[in-house]
Amino acid sequence: MSQNSSLPHRDVDSAGISREQLRLLFEALPTALAATVVNAALLTWVLLPLTPAPLLLGWLAALLGTTAYRYQLLWRFRRIADGEFNPSGWSRAFFIGALLAGLSWGLAGYVLFPRESGVHQIFLVFVIAGMTAGAAVSLAPMWSAATAFMLPAVGLMVARVLSLDWDVAPVMALMGLLFLFTAALISRRSYHFTLESIRMRFSRERDRAALAESTERNRRLLEGAADGIFGIDRDGVTTFVNPAASRMLGYGAEELVGRANHAMIHHSHADGRPYPRGECRMLAPLSDGEPQQVDDEVLWRKDGSNFPVEYASTPLFSGEEVVGAVISFRDISERRRTEEALRLAATAFEAHEAIAITDLRGNILRINQAFTDITGYVESEVLGHNPNILQSGRHDADFYEQMWRTLSLSGHWEGEIWNRRKSGEVYPEWLSITAVRDEGGAVTHYIAHFQDITERKQAEAHIEYQAYFDALTELPNRRLLLERMEQELSRSRRHGHYGAVLFLDLDRYKTINDSLGHAVGDALLKEVAARIR
Repeated sequence: MSQNSSLPHRDVDSAGISREQLRLLFEALPTALAATVVNAALLTWVLLPLTPAPLLLGWLAALLGTTAYRYQLLWRFRRIADGEFNPSGWSRAFFIGALLAGLSWGLAGYVLFPRESGVHQIFLVFVIAGMTAGAAVSLAPMWSAATAFMLPAVGLMVARVLSLDWDVAPVMALMGLLFLFTAALISRRSYHFTLESIRMRFSRERDRAALAESTERNRRLLEGAADGIFGIDRDGVTTFVNPAASRMLGYGAEELVGRANHAMIHHSHADGRPYPRGECRMLAPLSDGEPQQVDDEVLWRKDGSNFPVEYASTPLFSGEEVVGAVISFRDISERRRTEEALRLAATAFEAHEAIAITDLRGNILRINQAFTDITGYVESEVLGHNPNILQSGRHDADFYEQMWRTLSLSGHWEGEIWNRRKSGEVYPEWLSITAVRDEGGAVTHYIAHFQDITERKQAEAHIEYQAYFDALTELPNRRLLLERMEQELSRSRRHGHYGAVLFLDLDRYKTINDSLGHAVGDALLKEVAARIR
């Protein structure tokens, strides 16, 4: 990077223009140096008979030294990388070289002027004029360098002419100044033309670069877009398609481009009914110029299957005329499945089983209607509260500690628990708590499902009562007797105790039952049982 790479945009352009000016100057320098050497050699050969050799050779040495300085600038310039230089330093060095060259030719016009030979004078003037004209063109990219060459080259010769005692000397000097003025004017115009050409080229390059960047950016956007995107012309023929569209439709891009869009991917409704082209909302912008946004239609894949999409069709204009449209579409199959899952989840959430959702700290976030029906609490009364507001007091701290330990280890706990309704009534419930984890496996929520099992507990108690007690006398039956006998025998054996069993017999019960009837017999059994009790 050059040292100007961090400058503002305008300064970077100025530095770039300066570099381009120098590049043009150094491109023209080899020709200028060759012309300098050739003209210097010719002038030396022509003036040698009329000019003292030391003076002539001294001038030639000075000119060749200046030429060598300018050549080493050219050699160094060609060795540096494009753009990797400081324009101001090189401009200064080039200006010095042009000034020295101008002074060299000006000295030729002043000290080598042959007073005795008009032919040689004309030759000298032609050489200096030619070099000046060449400098006006070759040094045009840097007008200051052109001026630095032309002013001493012509000015010293004009001064030499004015020093002569010729009658026409003033006129010749005026002509020399007019030539200098004309050359300077031509050089100035060439400078502006060159500068404008450089700026125009830079502007075109920037425009091309911006266009290429924009094109590349658009290409990357199209290729990287998750949505399918394709373009159609005014006849509905596909003009371009991005990879996502090809992938979703199952076609290669070459199979879609150049073919009628509607007939390939939008020919039928979801139920298989034909979709007339004239009714196609995707193509509607081609006729009315209005964009279309469609939330629920289907597109057809190459294999004959369809998938639900939402799409936007946007018209393209050339002036006021519609020349095509761009269609972007999105496969909403997953969204459909998600919506269906949410609908099912919402239905399940409002089932008869009570549900409570809590955050990681156990604060209630949401409940369903069954929760209210069982506990008596409405949603506004429990949101943000911990479920311990339902505790009955029948379970100790160890019970809840064990519950949360199991939940933390396995992510699930299930069991019977006693809770308290808003009314204060204690009731049994079957509770199931499940931890909800994110994609990384971290617990984010808990979901509790529970049922009021009061009726089930009552039914179980009734069944147990019927299994162990006589229905008529409400006394323990034989099954319970045997169980209790076994328990007592085990306890006696364990502690070395003895026990006794009393057997009571109800005499002549069968006679009463047969003679007076079963109702009287049952009444007798109940009375005896009451007395025994």
